[in-house]
Amino acid sequence: MQIIRKNVRNLTLRITPEGEIIIVSPLKMKEEYILNFVKTKQKWIDKKLAKCKKIPEGKFLYLGNLYDKSQLKEDLY
Repeated sequence: MQIIRKNVRNLTLRITPEGEIIIVSPLKMKEEYILNFVKTKQKWIDKKLAKCKKIPEGKFLYLGNLYDKSQLKEDLY
């Protein structure tokens, strides 16, 4: 879990396709409040992490659909 403090107004929680949890919080927000927020979202986090683990090697999700990386054209890199 990575906490990034920025000059923002809202607390946001994001899970990357690799399963990393990223939290962006306002600069002056107390860490206790941030951790409490994460606890309240634990079911959602577990659901999303389980989905990340189901993606087979060599595949990726795009707009909710599973694609094979070999389908990508080289000019997209």
